[in-house]
Amino acid sequence: MAQAFSDWKNQTEQSLIEIKQLVSKLNQNNPDQLLLKPNEKSWNADECLQHLNSYGRYYLPQIKSAVNLAKQKNQKTDLNIKGSWIGRKFTKMMSVNSQGFPSGSMKSPKDHRPISNTNSSQTLVEFESQLRDLELIIQECNQINLDKVRVPISISRFIKLSAADVLDFYLAHHKRHLYQALRAVNRINHNVKIAS
Repeated sequence: MAQAFSDWKNQTEQSLIEIKQLVSKLNQNNPDQLLLKPNEKSWNADECLQHLNSYGRYYLPQIKSAVNLAKQKNQKTDLNIKGSWIGRKFTKMMSVNSQGFPSGSMKSPKDHRPISNTNSSQTLVEFESQLRDLELIIQECNQINLDKVRVPISISRFIKLSAADVLDFYLAHHKRHLYQALRAVNRINHNVKIAS
């Protein structure tokens, strides 16, 4: 199921705009609020961002390296992006509905689980730095064939997906956990209003 490169680019840019809006809403909160848990089993906002940072530490260098290699090989942009059924499946599993809720819950891989933290400002600084790196990488995708650029996935480096598949998954994963972070903060803020 091919998609026009221009459609993929527009969709990707819209995802980045949505992600920036979600981050802007998180930034309106006191950093200490990001550390408060809405309940014992749920992640707080900071833990959601830590989880995303951990994926960024893996994926951003992998994608950047693959994109740079493609540029060196002079792989030109194709008008269409094919992707793969497994890439679409991973992205669909991560996607949220129009209200920002995922279709189901998933267990986070052990090496991407957050740790207790007392400095949410530091977590946010890293996240925003990674977001700037992501934007630069996406801009460079205009110069390459996204179907030919292969990126190893985090759960098994032997499995490689196209850069388009990995970026689609990565952006869907960001939205999923940023909405989760906002829900955590909103529950805290709601409980504070009720208590006062």
